[in-house]
Amino acid sequence: MALVDISDLTIGFGAEATAPPVVDGVDLSIGKGEIVALVGESGSGKSMTALSIVGLLPERGRVRSGRILFGGKDLLTIGEAALRSVRGARIGMIFQEPMTSLNPVLTIGEQLVEALIVHEKLSKAESRNRAIAMLERTGIDNAERRLRQYPHEFSGGMRQRVMIAMMMALKPALLIADEPTTALDVTIQAQILDLLREMVRDLDTSLLLITHDMGVVAEMADRVVVMRDGKVVERGDCEGVFAAPQADYTRKLLAAVPTLDDPVRMTTTTSFGPEVLRLEDVSRSFGGGGFFSRQAPLKAVDGVTLTVREGETLALVGESGSGKSTLGRLAMRLEKPDGGRVVVAGEDITRLSGRGLRRVRRAIQMIFQDPYASLDPRFSIGRTIAEPMIIEGGASRSEVRERVGALLERAGLSAAMAGRMPHELSGGQRQRVAIARALAVSPRIIVADEPTSALDVSVQAKILDLMIALQEAEALAYLFITHDLAVVRRIAHRVAVMRKGRIVELGAAADVLERPVHPYTRSLIAAAPVPDPARRGERHHGQPEAEPQSPDMAGEWCAVGDEHWILA
Repeated sequence: MALVDISDLTIGFGAEATAPPVVDGVDLSIGKGEIVALVGESGSGKSMTALSIVGLLPERGRVRSGRILFGGKDLLTIGEAALRSVRGARIGMIFQEPMTSLNPVLTIGEQLVEALIVHEKLSKAESRNRAIAMLERTGIDNAERRLRQYPHEFSGGMRQRVMIAMMMALKPALLIADEPTTALDVTIQAQILDLLREMVRDLDTSLLLITHDMGVVAEMADRVVVMRDGKVVERGDCEGVFAAPQADYTRKLLAAVPTLDDPVRMTTTTSFGPEVLRLEDVSRSFGGGGFFSRQAPLKAVDGVTLTVREGETLALVGESGSGKSTLGRLAMRLEKPDGGRVVVAGEDITRLSGRGLRRVRRAIQMIFQDPYASLDPRFSIGRTIAEPMIIEGGASRSEVRERVGALLERAGLSAAMAGRMPHELSGGQRQRVAIARALAVSPRIIVADEPTSALDVSVQAKILDLMIALQEAEALAYLFITHDLAVVRRIAHRVAVMRKGRIVELGAAADVLERPVHPYTRSLIAAAPVPDPARRGERHHGQPEAEPQSPDMAGEWCAVGDEHWILA
């Protein structure tokens, strides 16, 4: 008998039975120790199906029909008290956006320990030791020290690793992983996938893997279930679905998958305009340094110098915690650098504040990695996009409303969504709203922090096409922060590889991606999963190759080609 057996599941929003369902008659089973991948575009009903298993549908979400059997019991009828005893202890869930499930006022250690005390009945000391061990297994350095930090002090990828560590420590019978590696770089992604596979094998845990990354599906899944518009359109074993997809939608989905074999974007440097962003010897440290502190500050960014020109895309890649997102916030002056200068559109914003800073920020906007954390949950989508236009002034209400609709449609959404709230959208839809908002005041440069990480491959391709078209039409510049090297090949003109706060390789996209020199860059490329089950396992695991020196040493820049540099 299957561990999970879902039959004829139908879910809708609101009490009206006439409203179109978001999940429509879904049948799904998961065997003991089996890995089932649930794939499909954003808004297809994947996450709603998963949330219904643990009874965490949005407030207006209603199960209209069907049953969900877990261990022979219908989770839709057992009652809230019984469901709470199952949730966490026997069914664990790793959410797509970790900030929605981590408490911002509690330390990471408090949250990990609390879960183990409540569900595993361990002592505080035992819980703390297991928490440290699980953080280390998920690739977080200085785990004991990290227990005392808060979620906002972690990068998006590190927050996701904390969630994975929390669920793995509880050893559930079923683990639901909703985009568990979305925010992770490829080297850590490889380690996490290995850990999840190890958990399934050693603990006989079943895994429902919700993802749009077909490389992850090919690497992990026993069976694949494809959804579109709330319905299952195809199901089968992983090899069969990839080799001979039956549904037209599945064929289109696989055709849209970017790979490391795709051509690199080529543009001559003479086509770029003047500098719109310059970072000069910028540094930023966190923690330590106080009179009573015994620990040295953590260098998140250490002496970085970069430039981005009009019409250019500079991709910033590196593992989670390398300092990429911090560097993006420094460029926006959301963080103040400890040293160095940030120049935007010819103006040094390092020491600007108030009205002067707001004036310059019209030229630079940001798309954040975690859209739910950056969208006000009290504001409608329309108000969220309209707000920067209203602050800037000069447009009537009707003009603002018309531009909001146009921006939504350019980002691949319907103008009718302007009246919906953030919690009523999928993760990918929320990210598209964030992109539309960034375009609202026609900036000269956009700092894009993982702008496509929450999007399925078909929508990702549309968003990248949109960003490229906008760039070519308006000479827009991008500082594009990502861990997806296939996306980098498509959009970047130059690539900067970052590790432990420093740039270790910098050059044209073709040079860095096709002729990498630094050992760390080579390890990043080697770790990328291959979207082909027949080539499962064709990636390198673990840590980068040995480097010529410690990354904590100063090092010197060395030219290895025309405008191609490494830190040696």
